[in-house]
Formats: sequence, structure tokens, C-alpha cells
Amino acid sequence: MIFFFEIPEIKDNVNIEQLAKPEAKADQQAQQYLNHVDSLRNQYKNVMTKEKIIEIMKLNDGILNYKKIFDDYLKTNVEVLALVGFRQYNVPSFKYKTFISKNIQEYTTNQNSNQEACAAEIMMARYSYAFSFQLDAFPHLNYVLQNIHNTFNLTQEYKEMNKFIAELDTAIETFKTGIQPIERLYNVINDVLYFLVQRQQFLIPEFKQTVFYSVKLILETSVNSLYAEKLRLQKDFKGLSQICRASFTKLTQAHSRFLEIKQEIRDDIMVFLESALLFWKGYGLWALLNLHQQDIEYDRFKAKSFTQLSYEVTEISKYIKEQLLPQYNGLKLDTDYFDYGYGILKQLVLPQCERCLAVHNLQRHNEVIVLTPDQIYAQVEPKDDFVLAQK
Repeated sequence: MIFFFEIPEIKDNVNIEQLAKPEAKADQQAQQYLNHVDSLRNQYKNVMTKEKIIEIMKLNDGILNYKKIFDDYLKTNVEVLALVGFRQYNVPSFKYKTFISKNIQEYTTNQNSNQEACAAEIMMARYSYAFSFQLDAFPHLNYVLQNIHNTFNLTQEYKEMNKFIAELDTAIETFKTGIQPIERLYNVINDVLYFLVQRQQFLIPEFKQTVFYSVKLILETSVNSLYAEKLRLQKDFKGLSQICRASFTKLTQAHSRFLEIKQEIRDDIMVFLESALLFWKGYGLWALLNLHQQDIEYDRFKAKSFTQLSYEVTEISKYIKEQLLPQYNGLKLDTDYFDYGYGILKQLVLPQCERCLAVHNLQRHNEVIVLTPDQIYAQVEPKDDFVLAQK
């Protein structure tokens, strides 16, 4: 399940070279370097917009082909903004579109200190990088979404499976490319964003550490959503259950953090999180259902007895059919991510729950450890570190 953030486009015409300290302006080599940085920022600003990326996609091109330009700016903006610095009396008026603030559509840094303005530029550049690559993956993702229902019957070969997997792999790699700068920045957040962290209560949501961390989690679960389909096709139900549990855990954290500043952020992000939590729970329980059925089929009762497995299969199936799916359907959202989740739950998960109930609901479940579906799900180890590390 994937949420597409709006790209925080750069809306200013700041000339970084004119803002440099006198000692930097007097140095010819530094002057050339700053001119180069200005050129990189202008290229970055002109490409990292929704309209430009769509234009590039229509040409059957992709921003992966321009990755070096973007990477060069991400490298230099840390060096220039953090090390060269600006004159104390001349704060840069960086201006950006916001992407999560409820009441502010554009934000200018001229009311910040120099350090805060620099840190804001560093963060916004990485947000726009990640969200732009998300959008760039859309043609591949769209193919996956349009054809995913053809892959639900694992006993019958889908003729276009090779193309489906190729499109899925391309979308995964594009998403992962976009996330990398945010992952790297998060690892040094205490150094790079020190000034922002100290002023959390005075900043718009985009610059709050808790939002940065939560957006990072949402982006990671977007990659998980794509990779989960590979695990399903490979019938790796253990890996699927773990990646679903990890995504559920991450989005639970993001939801909790956003609740603390709910009045400051857009409503659509909270609606997404509520539906995504239901989806990841339902999908993860379905994977666990398959694992239990495999244990029963192959007489693997070392960890749990047949009766315990049958009991848990029944409880999971009842919960999904009678509670989770109706609760999800009750959201009735007009979004692509909702339709994707509903398709998985209705066309893939529900039929198996009904088949399981037809068999296991007739069993006597005496002398079992009584567990709720949440307690059963909590037994799954959350694990998704292999996804971003996967080559």
C-alpha cells in the first residue's frame, strides 16, 4: 500500500553565490564552486516538479537517467550550506511547496536563522528526491496494479508473469533509489539537523524530526508493499508475514507520532494510515494462515499441535471475514491505494478464509491456548531489513 506525497517543489530564485560569506566570495576557487552549486540547484529545481516528471515519463524517459545531477546537488548542498555558510545579516529566502502541513501551502525560510534555513534546504531536497522517484515509478507501478488480480491464482500460470515481475522489479528499484538520501541523512540527523531538532515546537511539520522519521517509515513500507508481492509469488509466506508485520509496526509508530500533531498535518495522511494498518494486518494474517496450513499439510506439529494450528486458522479466518474486511470496506475511500488493498483482501484473502472455515470451523478445539487474532499476529517476528539491502 503506497501513499504518494506531493513533491515539495523549490519556488524561489535564490542565488547561493551572492549569499556567501565575504571570505568565500574573495576566493576564486570557492567562487567557481558556488557558481557550480547554483547551476546544480537550478537544474534540480527545474526537474523535480510534478509537471516536468510527467513530461519526462511521456517521452518514455525517466529521472533515473538524470540521477547524477540530483546526487551531485545533494552532496554539494550539505557542503555549501553547512560548511561555507551565509552572512549573518542575509538569511536566504528559500521557498518551497509544503507536502504535509495542513494550513500552509508555501513556506519561506527568511524568518529562520541561517542554520535553520540551511537545514531546511537539506531536508526539502531529500524529500523532493524521494517523492519524485516515487512518481517516476508510477508507469511501472500502474502496470502492476492493473494486472495484479491475474496473479492471485497461484495454481494457474499467468502468461504475462515475466513482464509483471520485470515491472515490479523496476518499480522497487526506483523507489529504493529515492529513499537512499533520506536513509543516509537519518543516520546523521543529530549532526546535520541539530538546529531544527532544538526548535521542534516552532517549526512547520515538514521540518520536525518526528515527521522526518515518520515519513521515512512510510516510504520504507511503500517499498515493502512492492516487495511483498514478490514474496507472495514466490510462496515465501514466512517472509511475507514478517514484512507485513514490520510494515504494520512501522505505520503504528508513524500513526502515533502524527496523532501528537494531528491539528498541524493534512487529513489525508491520517486516513491513509488508518486504512494501511488494517491492510497490513489482514495481509500478514493471511500469510500466517498459509504457514499454518503448510504445517498441517506436512504434519509439522513440533512447535504447535494440530489442534492449536486448526484453532488459530479458525480464529484468523473469522476475524478477517467478520471484522477486518467489513471495517476496511467501511472506509470507502476513493483512492488507488484503497482499491489495491481492497482487491487483495476481497479477492485473495477472503476466499481462503472461507475455505479454511469450511474445514476447520467443524473441528473441536479443546485444550488450546486461547489467543486473540492480535495476539496471534504479535507472535510473528517483524523483519524487513533485507528489502532495502536487496540488490
